[in-house]
Amino acid sequence: MANDVAGRVFTPFWQDLPFADIHKAIMPDILHQLYQGIFKHLVSWCQSVNMAKILLGCLVSVMATPGIKAMKALLDFIYLAQYPTHNNETLGYLRTALKEFHDNKSYFVDVKCQEHLNLPKLHSLSHYIESIELFRTTDNYNTEMFEHLHIDFAKHGWRATNQWDEFPQMIHWLCRQEKITFFNMVIQLRTTKPYLSQPLQAIAKCPDYPRRAITHIETLHNAPHFSFHLKKYLNTFLDPSPLCEKDIVRAMPKSAKLPNGHFDTVVVMTTDEAESHGLAGV
Repeated sequence: MANDVAGRVFTPFWQDLPFADIHKAIMPDILHQLYQGIFKHLVSWCQSVNMAKILLGCLVSVMATPGIKAMKALLDFIYLAQYPTHNNETLGYLRTALKEFHDNKSYFVDVKCQEHLNLPKLHSLSHYIESIELFRTTDNYNTEMFEHLHIDFAKHGWRATNQWDEFPQMIHWLCRQEKITFFNMVIQLRTTKPYLSQPLQAIAKCPDYPRRAITHIETLHNAPHFSFHLKKYLNTFLDPSPLCEKDIVRAMPKSAKLPNGHFDTVVVMTTDEAESHGLAGV
């Protein structure tokens, strides 16, 4: 069994296939190759030197310079590989980080941390740049987005068993969970109000809180950018031009402080026939 699982090399079926590149058929995987692969090996060793939350910070005084450089380069590579967008400059950073790691990785062999560094997951790092160029950013094919399904279908199911002949129990538990989910959906559909093809919109005739300052609205309703978006919305209808003169038109109704009110006269153009010497068209 040891030969079949760990140390045996099989002849690959794709060895003689024309135009076959196995590395292009295996997509990069941030979760299993980087975090649970390369980084996990380094972390498991670093725990012996009292690793804290900040990895490089706790290794400054206990690791030589080549080891620090290798760790820094690997961390840079991990975070750069997760960029949502890439260009030639960021891919250059990725290439530089990988080169720096390879230049200093022999430190882990020198300190007897590893007998060798011929690791498949370590070799997979050299194909990240090519995969990003061919298949775009790694968030498109990262298995991390589906990892919660493994937790729901496997880990929770196993914990619900008595750990003896667990597979039939896990399947039975999962079937029950699906039935409960479907039953809850049916109850929700039957208890909710019928859906209207054209929902009614009710608009109040009078505001509940009239004459509120913009700053008060932003504070009361937790909308710190309300004034900015209101100006942006109004500018879509009439974008103010810096070349136009600004006139202030007062329309103040009668009140206790202003018994007679104050209303300015405004001349509005209704057609393009207005003349400079008459009132036609206004």
